[in-house]
This record gives sequence, C-alpha cells and structure tokens, in this order.
Amino acid sequence: GRTKNGRRERWKSVPLISMIIANLGNFYNLSDQLLRMKRKVETSAKRGAGRGCHTPNDDSNNARSDISAENPLYLALEHATKIVPLPIPGNPVKEIGYADDTNVIASSDDSFLEVFRIFGQFERATNSKMNLKKTKVYGFGRWEKLRIWPIKELKVEEEYFTSLGIHFSSHYEISLRSMWKYIYDKIKNRLSMIKHRNFTLYQKVALINGLIASKLWYIAHIYPLPMEYTILINKEIFNFIWGSHTNPIKRDVLYNSK
Repeated sequence: GRTKNGRRERWKSVPLISMIIANLGNFYNLSDQLLRMKRKVETSAKRGAGRGCHTPNDDSNNARSDISAENPLYLALEHATKIVPLPIPGNPVKEIGYADDTNVIASSDDSFLEVFRIFGQFERATNSKMNLKKTKVYGFGRWEKLRIWPIKELKVEEEYFTSLGIHFSSHYEISLRSMWKYIYDKIKNRLSMIKHRNFTLYQKVALINGLIASKLWYIAHIYPLPMEYTILINKEIFNFIWGSHTNPIKRDVLYNSK
C-alpha cells in the first residue's frame, strides 16, 4: 500500500508525457554511463596488448561504433529548426538514443516529416537503409487514435510503445498492467523450463536472486509492483523452490542469510 500510494501519486502529480520523456532520458543516460565505464575497464585491461585495442567480435566495440556513426544523425535532429519538440517543463527533448535504439519526439505534422527527411539524408550519406517496417510510431494527444500516418510503412503502436524494455503509454493503467503482465509471463515461462532439473535449495535461491529478481528490480525503477502480480510472482517463485504448493518452513526463515 505504501509503495503504491507513494510512487503512483508522484506519477499522477506530473503530466504523463513529461514523466515518460524524463524516464526515457534517465535510462539512456544510465546505459551510456555503464558503457563508458565498461570501455574504461577494457582499455585498461588490454593496454599491454595495445592501447584501446579491441577484438572484432567485441559487442561493446560494436555498440561504440553504432554510437559514433549515429552521432551526426543525433546532431542533425537536435539542430533542425523545423522539428518542434513537445512543450513540456524543463529542457525540450527532440531525440534520445543509445546504440541502435533511437527515439525521436515531434509535436507537429511538419516536424514528423522533417524527421524522416533527415533520416533520408543520413541514409544517402552513410549508404545505409532504414527498415521502416521495424520502425514504430506512437501518438500522444490529438495523434493518440491516429492509425494512418504520412509514412505508410511504419508499424503503429496502439496501446503502448517499448523503449529499453519498458512499456510507456498515454494511460498509466495500461502501461502498468501490460508491463507487469509481460514480466510475470517471462518469469513463469523461465521457471517452467528449469523446474524439473535437480537443483539444491541453495542453487534454486541463487537462480531466483540472479535470474528472476533482476527482472523485477529493473522494472520497479519505473513502475510499482501491484499486489495482484506480487501474489502471482511469489506463487511461481516458491512453487519452484519447494517443488510444491506447500512451504515446509516459514518464508521469514528462508529470507535469512545462509
């Protein structure tokens, strides 16, 4: 009750679109900081073999290459005077991107078309091609019910859109419910795949703390966990731990240190 009332009231006290953009920015900044930290560690570790040397198959190197290639695109979007950002409190946001995940925010038809004109210039300059069928669009406000967009090949998201694994919607309840239902289904499916393997009690607890709990903590930074899904997730976790619907010892005892 306390988490629900506290976190949820803060959501409702700020315009929803402002909260969505702020959370997107926080996630992208965190991802960028983690990548920079990883890059510093890798550079230091490989200094003996060659300063800043990375193997071709290094995923972090590929991510950095994507960032370097897309920087001119981000700069072009930021400096485009024809792209008008949404009127929200604080600094206006036109684009937020990390690696190959890019979100562009426009507030008018002309701004929307200007975004794709810049994308076209970027394609010609880099000899790349955007897959429009994998490019998604989501409308707020007067665009919320829009199903036919000027760029016909785009995939229209109706109830919510996903960025960095988080569901965002014009309607708080939709984003909250869809997000936790998705996480609950993932947890249920993952546990059903491994429940028949012979793990000790300590191994099962380690799997829960590492494999399952991480999914909860990530989403809980944005959305409070409703009691409905708290009960369902606890049920799946303890059924996996004990292999039955009954708990032979109190959960308070199980929560103690080894």
